[in-house]
Amino acid sequence: MTKLTEVEVVTFYEKSKAKSIHNFKKKRYNAALEDALYAGHLARYYPILPNYIDEELEGVMKSSFDGYCKKRDFKSIPKRVVFYNSQISNRGALTQQYLTFLIENDYEILFIVPELRKTVFGNDIVNQIQKQDKVQLFIPRQGSYTQKIRSIYNKICDFAPELCFIQLIPEEIVGFSVFANLENVRRYYIVHNDHTFWFGKNCADFFIEFREFGANITTQRRGIPKEKVVINNFYPITSGEHFDGFSIETKGKVIGLVAGSLYKILMDKEYLLLNILRDILNENENFILFIAGGQSVELSNYIENNNLQERIVLIGHRSDFLGLMKNIDIYINTFPLLGGLTTQFAAIAGKPIITLTKNEIYSVNAAEGLLKESKIKLTYTDINSFIERLSTLIKEEEIRKEFQDINLIAPFKKSDFNNKLSAILKDPTKFTTNKVNITRPLKHDDSFFLHYYLGIFRDLKKDRFKLKIINMVKRFGFGYLLK
Repeated sequence: MTKLTEVEVVTFYEKSKAKSIHNFKKKRYNAALEDALYAGHLARYYPILPNYIDEELEGVMKSSFDGYCKKRDFKSIPKRVVFYNSQISNRGALTQQYLTFLIENDYEILFIVPELRKTVFGNDIVNQIQKQDKVQLFIPRQGSYTQKIRSIYNKICDFAPELCFIQLIPEEIVGFSVFANLENVRRYYIVHNDHTFWFGKNCADFFIEFREFGANITTQRRGIPKEKVVINNFYPITSGEHFDGFSIETKGKVIGLVAGSLYKILMDKEYLLLNILRDILNENENFILFIAGGQSVELSNYIENNNLQERIVLIGHRSDFLGLMKNIDIYINTFPLLGGLTTQFAAIAGKPIITLTKNEIYSVNAAEGLLKESKIKLTYTDINSFIERLSTLIKEEEIRKEFQDINLIAPFKKSDFNNKLSAILKDPTKFTTNKVNITRPLKHDDSFFLHYYLGIFRDLKKDRFKLKIINMVKRFGFGYLLK
């Protein structure tokens, strides 16, 4: 397959944006919103915009709202909260942390998901909602973008909340359009894609980041004032400690684990991390490696081509992730993009964490920034130092045990998250980044980062056509076919 170029992606982005703006001017609102969605989709998956935002497109989306939806005023009712999620996934993003906090603090909650198909991986969250008298789940009927926006907007106005929590996927145009025009209520934007483009700068009063990297990107690149940005580090949602076992014999072996979305490995077409692990496996007969996070023909071919079928085992998605983590010896982060949740699971389990990155993208991959305490070096930019450290961890059990000392390394806890969020809601201005010293410099080279994303081949024309088909199916009420 021919590798995409930056010029091709930028051209597609600019054409989609121009079509969107043109259609808005012609009052073809649904076509305009669809074009805006695709522009956002491209900017999300390919870091082509150095400011990680498009204020012009956001401005047109926001100002066009009056053309298809009548604005309303309402008097906020205390202790009522709207929590909007573009999609829900068990233990994914930050939904359960915020939902649990709101339930435990006795808020009356209107929980909104824009499409039924966006709930299929969130059965635990749906079950949690259904058990609560003070939480109602609202999913609008199938229909056009403007129909959904009107339905959600009016539902919120009828509910009359005092607070809104907004958790959008980066290219979300329905939620953005609603909250950009809901200006008489305090709105908190939960940033969970801090390393990508997103729509949202003009739809919230405060932005909650989960680490310093995100706060730096938001203030230095997106241009959101420091007076609007706060940081609340999250804790991982666990699903118990049950363990489903391994498919091969592991007795007497040192077990390594790589876990996360497999694109975070396969976007590197030079296979740097895989080649390092191949060499280390060949040098250490008692070391075996499991890779969790799905299945991949490309990864299977790599394993077979390097005769590693007995040394590297793909184990797909695991619902017993904490149990799995507690039964391995070393957690190795994905490269060139690390896993945030997986790093925290390793810290909970007291397992060694080791991360390889490059100086050019150090800030987004610094594993230390995801943890409450990290006096042990976790992130390496020098390949030889990474290899030496991993080899030591394989050979020295006593070194691995150091990661069990919570004085040396520890994740954030639920109480940390809840206490900080309570304080933020009481007075967010006390915690904004203009009053908190962020000392780590931002090391993030966009062109270097883009190089890896261009390695994930997409046929942009087919991608755009597929999106049109999906939206046609949804609009005419056959969304169940997309589950």
